[in-house]
Amino acid sequence: MPISNFNRRRFLQGLGISAATIPFVIGLDSLYAKADAPPDMKKRFLFMYTPNGGLYSHFRLRVHGPAMDISDGTALADPNLVYHPLQANAANLMVLDRLSWVSARQEYQTAATAPDKTNHPGGHQKGMGSLLTGTTLQGGTNDFGNAGLGSGISVDQVLATKVFSSKKFPSLEVGVQVDENLTDRYVDKRVSYDAPIKPRAPNCDPFALFASLFGTPGGTNNDKALRTLLDGSVLDNAYKDFARLQPKLSGADQKLLQQHADSVRRLENQLSTVVDCGTVMPPTAQAGLDTSNATATHKWAMTPANFPLVGAMMTDIIVEAMACGLTNVVTFMWANSEANLGYPWIPGFDTTSTRGHHDMSHARDPNLVLIDQWYAS
Repeated sequence: MPISNFNRRRFLQGLGISAATIPFVIGLDSLYAKADAPPDMKKRFLFMYTPNGGLYSHFRLRVHGPAMDISDGTALADPNLVYHPLQANAANLMVLDRLSWVSARQEYQTAATAPDKTNHPGGHQKGMGSLLTGTTLQGGTNDFGNAGLGSGISVDQVLATKVFSSKKFPSLEVGVQVDENLTDRYVDKRVSYDAPIKPRAPNCDPFALFASLFGTPGGTNNDKALRTLLDGSVLDNAYKDFARLQPKLSGADQKLLQQHADSVRRLENQLSTVVDCGTVMPPTAQAGLDTSNATATHKWAMTPANFPLVGAMMTDIIVEAMACGLTNVVTFMWANSEANLGYPWIPGFDTTSTRGHHDMSHARDPNLVLIDQWYAS
C-alpha cells in the first residue's frame, strides 16, 4: 500500500499484535524506526452543578494575573474560601474567574435593549438555561412561572452525539432531589438539552439509576461468567503478545515491555478487586426500604433528610459507570437552581436559622460559605 496510508498502528497489526496490546508496545523503538505521538489518554466530561450560586467574595482567589500558579495550595489556604477543602488537590485544579454568559445578561431582558431586538424574559433564571447551551431562553412569557427553556443543544450532548455515541450510554443525566414541579420555573430544573426547548430529565433515584446501568443487582450466573470471560480474554491476549515479542526486542525495550506487562497485571487486579463490572455493588438500602418498589425508592430519594446519602450513592454509581466504560459524559445536578434546602448535617451550620438555601442566597447568609465548602468537599 502507499506509504502515506501505512501508519504505525497498521504496521503493528501487521505483526499480529492485538488491539489490546498496541497501546503498550506502540512506543518501542525496536519495532520501527520512528514513533509518532502516543495515543491520547481517555477523555471524560463530568459536569457538577450546585444550586443558588455562591458568594463571590469567598469564591475569588486572592491572586492576580491572567494565569497564576496555585499548585502549591497557598492560594487556597484561607479557611473562608469555597475551595479550601480542595487545598490538598490544588495541583490538579484550574479556577476560572470572570466568565460571562452574554445571553444571560440584563440587556437581553427586553427587546428595547437586546442586541437581537427580541424580548428574552427570565430574570436570573437565564443563567440555568444558558449554562451549558450558551443561548438565550426561548418560549417564555415572564420572569418566573413560565420563563421558557434554553434555545440550543448543551455541550454535554454535543460530546455525547459527536464523540462518544458508541458508548452503551452516550450520556447520563443524574440529579439529587431536583424539583419535579415543572409548571413553575421549569428552566431551573434542567441543565442538559438535546435541542432548543428539548431538555433532558435527570434521574434522581439511585436505585433506578443503578438498575438501568448494571441491571438488577446481582444478575444471573451466566451474566457474571460472560463478563469475567470477556475481561479475562482481553488481558490474556495482551500477555501472549508480550511473550511473543520479547525475543524481538532490544534489552532496553524488553525492560520497558516488562513494565507494561506489570501495568496490565495491575489493571487485572483492579478489574477484580476495585471495580469488577460483573459484580458492582448496588446502593445499600436503609432498613425497611423495599428496593423492588420503584414508588418507594423514588419517595425515599426525594426526602430532604436523605439528601447527603442520595448524593453519595449517585457519586459512587457515576464512578462505577465511568470506570466500567459504560459512559464518558455525565451531568450531575445537586438539586435545582432555586432549591430551598436546609443543611443541618454540615458541622458548624447554624441550625437556628429558619432560612432555606435559596432564601440564604438572597440574604447573604453566613451559612452559605459552609454550604459551598460542603459541596466542594
